Amino acid sequence: MSAAQSGSSSKHRSLFKAATLEALLKSDGAKVNSVASQLLAEYLRIFTAEAVTRAGSAANEEGKSVIELRHLKSIVAELLLDF
Repeated sequence: MSAAQSGSSSKHRSLFKAATLEALLKSDGAKVNSVASQLLAEYLRIFTAEAVTRAGSAANEEGKSVIELRHLKSIVAELLLDF
């Protein structure tokens, strides 16, 4: 498991701020406590890391070193089923 997947890197922890997510949800009228917003932030961090990892693998299979939109499109259905 990579550092992005295990969450051991503090760099990856700052990608989704729980307070920002909480503010966005509350602006739509939803009631969210701080624990729920922290869990949502962690879920989105893991989901994004997994999407980038899978899209990177798809790009590597084509011999590309850059992830393009088509790589994300090729993995999105399976990713959504897994989550």
